[in-house]
Amino acid sequence: MSSQFPASIDRRTVTAFLRRVIAAAEALPRDRLHQRAACPAGIPLDLWFDTEAEADLNAPRLADAETHPRSKPTRIYVLSAAGLGLETPPSWGDPDCDAATFHAILSEAGLCGAYPFRPQEWLALDTTAGIGLQLARAPADLPAWFAGAPLRQHLHWLLRARGDRIAHAASLGCDGRGILLLGHGGAGKSGTTLAGLAAGLQTVGDDYLALSGTAPAVARSLFRIAKQDRAGLARTAQLAERLAHLPLNWMNKVEFDPTTIFPDCFADALRIDAIVLPRVAHAQVPRFAAATPGEAMRVLIPSNLFQFPGEPIDGLDYYADLVRGAPVHHLELSDSAADNGAALAEFVAALA
Repeated sequence: MSSQFPASIDRRTVTAFLRRVIAAAEALPRDRLHQRAACPAGIPLDLWFDTEAEADLNAPRLADAETHPRSKPTRIYVLSAAGLGLETPPSWGDPDCDAATFHAILSEAGLCGAYPFRPQEWLALDTTAGIGLQLARAPADLPAWFAGAPLRQHLHWLLRARGDRIAHAASLGCDGRGILLLGHGGAGKSGTTLAGLAAGLQTVGDDYLALSGTAPAVARSLFRIAKQDRAGLARTAQLAERLAHLPLNWMNKVEFDPTTIFPDCFADALRIDAIVLPRVAHAQVPRFAAATPGEAMRVLIPSNLFQFPGEPIDGLDYYADLVRGAPVHHLELSDSAADNGAALAEFVAALA
């Protein structure tokens, strides 16, 4: 099969290459693949992996909400070079073709693709056929963060097609109403989320989630995973002990399914009635204070508008409407996760 593909791809051949490699994936014998299904944010996915280990790692981390029974699943293949009979995937050999040109070429052909910043890695989606592909030389060659948010790039494309967005944010709520937690890395989003879960709240995600609409926005679950360092886990009773057997990821955090600790902690959706900007302040008691939409935008833009390099930056108006459509608050966190959780539960209850 390797003779089907050249060793190098450029702007003239990229469209044909992606169509051919997707067709080659479609032609693979199904008994050589491992099928899984998921439905993050109501987007039905029919997933096919060429290694069982990758299927068992990635598929359970995707949320599985209900969807309309007539919705046609998007079929996505997660393959290594060997799965396609290749020694190695082709390389991108056209560095003078910038990312914006690359995306324009694919868009005109009805395709989405991640500009190949990393060698021999291809992510693509045929938007007309509803078929996607993730191809790398081997699973170990994929960036370390891929497993923490499986198929994030494809979910971004699928959400954008229906007018929604993938957001780097966390959430907490109760009875379908809740708050969006925004912050730079290290601001305390994951720890705040865990504190809220321990206090009986629900979430739709502590790192990435789907957003639709404004005034109010609705957040939906994409991934069933939480991430926290061991020091953060130690702040919640018995959490560190129960998760001590799990390894650390590339950011020295433990990745785990929070439903193993807090059953039913995932909501399919939360109406966003407030935006909260947590900050590790070592306060004696956690304190909420009014903030401005501008402060929320300054936190939100760096980690959301530029998370897919080279793609059109078309979310500024959406996020401006989002932060204008809900009250914004600072939250100065204390060193007590129990106190933080109690304050969050009280704040969420008051939203009703």
